[in-house]
Amino acid sequence: MTSDRKVFILLGAPGVGKGTQAQRIASLYHLYHIDTGQALRNEIASGSELGQTAKSYVDKGELVPFDLVMQVIKAAMLRVSDEKRGFLFDGFPRNEAQAEGLTEILNEIHLHIDAVLYLETPFSVLMDRLAYRVTCSKCDIKFNLKLNPPKNEHVCDACGGELVTRKDDRPEVIENRLKAYETETSPLIEYYSHKGLLKSIDANQPIDTVTQKIQQELDLYFKPSGKMLV
Repeated sequence: MTSDRKVFILLGAPGVGKGTQAQRIASLYHLYHIDTGQALRNEIASGSELGQTAKSYVDKGELVPFDLVMQVIKAAMLRVSDEKRGFLFDGFPRNEAQAEGLTEILNEIHLHIDAVLYLETPFSVLMDRLAYRVTCSKCDIKFNLKLNPPKNEHVCDACGGELVTRKDDRPEVIENRLKAYETETSPLIEYYSHKGLLKSIDANQPIDTVTQKIQQELDLYFKPSGKMLV
């Protein structure tokens, strides 16, 4: 693990567009995109001892313990090839305890957080976005039928998988998700602001414009290796 790798976090409420922006930015800057849910699924699929332990909780319908999740994240980071220039965390950490745990892991592998990109959007806009969101049942890519529609309403552009509305994207659940975010995760805004790491970005703009704003921040750390996305 080279100590010159960069570490970034995308922070923001459900529906703000973290997943879409993470995929774009990770590709442009050759960053390893870390989504904790996908990291757990990958570890379980690998059949490793760590994955088998995680699977024992999943099979029983129980939450995977926090310490085990952190071990999975660390294992994923240590396996990343040298061609990756850093890491991009998508929606993690979600609270201060997880933030402290992430800092401990990064210290162990001689890395540190370079910047936290906070995507801001009014909750009224988020309610509307989530109401139109669909997710690929195979690769987990998300689309918005109103703002970022797939070519075919029911088919993923990337892998051809079926697009479905997740249970937690149903109208009756959306408001509770946003309230939970406000209670648990929004304190991280102040937490990282006090550390001088927070970079606020207005995400209530076209997707390409938000990408440009993120690029302006990341270009302060290194230049993109490919062409500008927009």
